Amino acid sequence: MIAAELTEKLSSDNCCIRDKHSHEIYTLRFPGVRMYVVNAPRLIPLIERQTATLSFAPVESAATAAVLGTSEATNRIMAADPASPDNHFAVFRKTVRPVLAPGPFLAAMFTRSFTTMSRSLDVQFGGGRTSVTTKLLAWTGREITLAGTTAEYGEANPFSEPDVYQAWQTFISGLPIFVSGFYPHIFARRSFAAREFLVSRFARYLGEGSHLTSGGSSGAVLARLRHNAAAGMPFADSARGEVGACMALLNNTIPGMFWVVYHIFSDPAVLADVRAELLATAVRRPLMPDTAEEGECCVLDVERVRTACPLLQSTVCEVYRFRGIGTGMVRVVVQDDVLDGRHLLKKGGLVFAPNSLPHFAPALWGPDCDRFDHRRFLRGSSAAGGGNNIKSVSSSALRIFGGGTARCPGRHFAGGNLLMFAAMLALRADIRPVEGEAAWAGVTVSKSFGLGIATGFVEPDRDIDVVVAPVGGQSWRLEFPPGP
Repeated sequence: MIAAELTEKLSSDNCCIRDKHSHEIYTLRFPGVRMYVVNAPRLIPLIERQTATLSFAPVESAATAAVLGTSEATNRIMAADPASPDNHFAVFRKTVRPVLAPGPFLAAMFTRSFTTMSRSLDVQFGGGRTSVTTKLLAWTGREITLAGTTAEYGEANPFSEPDVYQAWQTFISGLPIFVSGFYPHIFARRSFAAREFLVSRFARYLGEGSHLTSGGSSGAVLARLRHNAAAGMPFADSARGEVGACMALLNNTIPGMFWVVYHIFSDPAVLADVRAELLATAVRRPLMPDTAEEGECCVLDVERVRTACPLLQSTVCEVYRFRGIGTGMVRVVVQDDVLDGRHLLKKGGLVFAPNSLPHFAPALWGPDCDRFDHRRFLRGSSAAGGGNNIKSVSSSALRIFGGGTARCPGRHFAGGNLLMFAAMLALRADIRPVEGEAAWAGVTVSKSFGLGIATGFVEPDRDIDVVVAPVGGQSWRLEFPPGP
């Protein structure tokens, strides 16, 4: 698992190498492994199509076993036939993709998630409270975690217990040691104990049948459990699998939510643009929040936020591009292959394509690709009310959710949560650093380039203290599209 750690450093360094050299792909030799580092975005879709020779499954199986501590029986199931189109992880994605694609199952998850967000803000901004002083990453992390996991696990959501969220934070802090496989029970004892605590809570959730109640699990959870049973995995490992599923959800949405909020509220022009668009297109009574009368109720149209606010969508997509460079695409060469008819890849090697490469390629994004531009993804006019004018972008250019057959099935849910919580905050809150506006510029990422697994976003080097204040005195309610 040393290669997983190496990708962190390579992800940040590769743009410098690309600018100095013209090689499309080059080889780095490490003890026991040969790594092929991709330097040309055009090769990425070619790699993704060659699933019989360049497989992601060995990386997934090794990482899952190392991080979750699954049984030997499950490890054998996961590691079998990595080159097969029906390997364990390929079948898993085929199983869960239908319930996470746009449709009734995803709509039900959004209803739970968005309602949880809105009610939480009601509580925090109600009762005459004028402001909340908090740490931005910690606060947005808790909010998006509770919303996302409530959508997944329903009324008995294990994350509704404060000690579960605390255990999650402790567990995640030890991920680099888990990934390395370097005796985590010794060198990451607190994280190891936290993982086992999380497993026990999910075992209790499943053992009590909470996932089967009317207010229980989402279709995605039930699909995962069906897949595990069909694969012959011991039921005890399903609880560990749910810890892994939470990693897939939270390790992207937590830092992603921080960066969306950061880029909207740190730039008054972005906040003004986003707020104006929402008020013009998605709010039933488009009154400016600071002029609405006390006690008025504004209605936020969920469907309009998701389909008729291109500027907000462009802002979120630009966060994907600008901050989604934590790791990259990794494939194992399971048999000798010749890429693009001229690049020999030897069996046992690793192919690595850092997200930073396509995300900061001038040929794809223009000469200003090193600058955050919230309008970058707009097509044509960006006037409010102009409908869904977002550019169509290839997954080989925007890599935050991967691509090809390994593209993240949960991307619609994760992206919808980021979009909606950003909309709610833009309309309902002002967020300012405790130390003044200049503190926004002090947020750096020099130390944090992902955790080597299950996250594509860079993380801030440190959290930032902010004051979150409600805007106006009106109340808010959500309007969901009618069901089928």
